[in-house]
Amino acid sequence: MDFIKIYDNIVSEENCSAIIDAAENIIGREDPGHGVKQMPNGVSVDCHLYGSINRLRELFVEPFWQCWNDYSKSFDVTNRTFPETLDEHWIVEKTHMGEFKDKHEQSSAFERDRFAAWILFLNTMDTNVEEFVNQDLTIKPVTGRIVIFPASFTHKHRQLDLHGNRYVSRGWFRYPERGGIIKT
Repeated sequence: MDFIKIYDNIVSEENCSAIIDAAENIIGREDPGHGVKQMPNGVSVDCHLYGSINRLRELFVEPFWQCWNDYSKSFDVTNRTFPETLDEHWIVEKTHMGEFKDKHEQSSAFERDRFAAWILFLNTMDTNVEEFVNQDLTIKPVTGRIVIFPASFTHKHRQLDLHGNRYVSRGWFRYPERGGIIKT
């Protein structure tokens, strides 16, 4: 059992495009502000969407909630509800053409409260795959596909064979008693 679940056709192409457009609008500004971070590898830009842009979350939260309920029940993850565990911060990541092979996990000494992670693929790419190294698993990015997986070192992942711009939205589930959770 690899504890990775893939959910297809969760977010429409139209809504995925709206999220990409909002991120590109921010990234393209002369001064995009503190919410945009060029990653050290030089090929990736993280756009933290909060404030008024955070309203885009409504484009996928409801169907995503159903995915989380299924995932949580499938693996007996937590007795906490979706709003209690979904991190209030989420990122739209644009990775430029070039290879991005750094394997990484979604928790660390600074992010110990993350117990699961999610990726929403915002565009389909024929030449790119998401590889989960320890599971010997590759996943093709398909628009509207959500992948949920453990955030720990056991589920290191990376992107392979990137030729074009890759857009994903990503975020985490956290233990609620540690803060950073969406307030309902």
